[in-house]
Amino acid sequence: MKKELRPVHDVVTCDVCGRTILKGERAESYLAPGGHRRQVCDLCSLRAQHEGWIRESAAGEMPTRLPRSEPRRGVLGRLRRRGPTEPPAQPAPVERALDLFNGSSHQRTIAGLARTLGTPFVSAQPDTAQGSQVSVVVAWELSWYRYRVDLGDEADPVMMLDKGEEIEQIEEDLREWNARLDADGRVLAGHSVNDGGSEA
Repeated sequence: MKKELRPVHDVVTCDVCGRTILKGERAESYLAPGGHRRQVCDLCSLRAQHEGWIRESAAGEMPTRLPRSEPRRGVLGRLRRRGPTEPPAQPAPVERALDLFNGSSHQRTIAGLARTLGTPFVSAQPDTAQGSQVSVVVAWELSWYRYRVDLGDEADPVMMLDKGEEIEQIEEDLREWNARLDADGRVLAGHSVNDGGSEA
C-alpha cells in the first residue's frame, strides 16, 4: 500500500516578509488597523509594530476601540495642538513706531533736510499718557520737527505736531537723543552720532 504523504503542518506565510514559516518556527497573530488578523514571523515583529499592528495576545490590554487616525491638520492646527509655547517676540513700541515713520512721506522730508543740514539729533519717546503713541523729534541747530506716531491709527499713523527753530523750544523730556538717522535718512533706534553735542 502506497504511503500517503501529508503536510506536517499547514503552510503559513509571514504577512510582512512573505516568507513561509518553517517547521518549529512560531508565527504570531497581529491585529492590523481595520481589525484584520495578520501572521508575523519572529524576525518581522518590530516591523509589524512599526506599522501600528498590535500583537493579538496583548490586545486585551488595549482599549476596546483603536484610536481614530485624526484628519491632517493645517500648520496652525498642529501648532495649537503642541500646547502653550512662548509667544513670538513682538518689537518694542518705539521700534514699531519707527517702522511706521520710515514708511511715511515725513521720512522722505527728513532725509532731504539731512542732506542739506547734516546729521540731526533724533529722539523717539513713548507718550506716558497715551500708550499707543510715540513722539519722534528730529532737530538741527536751527530747525526741528516733532511728529506723533499713533500705533492704534491704521489709516494715518504719522502726523507732524510741531516745528520750530531753536532746540530749547523742545520739551526737555523729548530732548533725550536716543535715536539716529542712517545713510538713507531712516530713523533707527540707538544713540545719535550727535549724542553729547551742543543743544544750543
